[in-house]
Amino acid sequence: LLDAESAIRRYNRRAKQIFSIPEGDAVGRHCWEIAHGTSAPIPGCPVERSRKSKQRESMELEIGGRWYRITADPILDDSGELTGFVHTVSDITEQKDAADALAEKSEYLAAVFDAMNQALFIIDGETQEILGVNKQTCEMYGCTKEELVFRSTDTLALEDPPYSAIDARRWFDAAREKGPQ
Repeated sequence: LLDAESAIRRYNRRAKQIFSIPEGDAVGRHCWEIAHGTSAPIPGCPVERSRKSKQRESMELEIGGRWYRITADPILDDSGELTGFVHTVSDITEQKDAADALAEKSEYLAAVFDAMNQALFIIDGETQEILGVNKQTCEMYGCTKEELVFRSTDTLALEDPPYSAIDARRWFDAAREKGPQ
């Protein structure tokens, strides 16, 4: 809990652990002194941004090899004057690690999808809109991904069965109801 000048008024055990605060050493000091060892707020400081906006402000920050979401909520009196801040620090290291792992797997799957020797489409089952295509599809149709994505599958249908737009719609309906076709 910070006062209007960003001085610490109260803190919990977890803050003591994260910032290695000796007993009683933080009260009255500025949060940036404790968290960053600086004599002024760091660039992007959510407390300083909250002071101006009078709204919740946050940022993500790496401290000691761990990632934290730093949030500042202003405390306003009945007249709207700033009286302090609720300043929270949440450890988001596991979430960041999971997001990084997911991004890495997504990149891998995208590379596999693009490397397939068959023309592959990702299609919205309801609208038959093309959501994604691989490199082989672009080569087959002589166009770029950007030219195909968000277009109707009718764009690629041929006039004659079994590759007409009507046939394609039947296949999409069957795939939605029964699985791969």
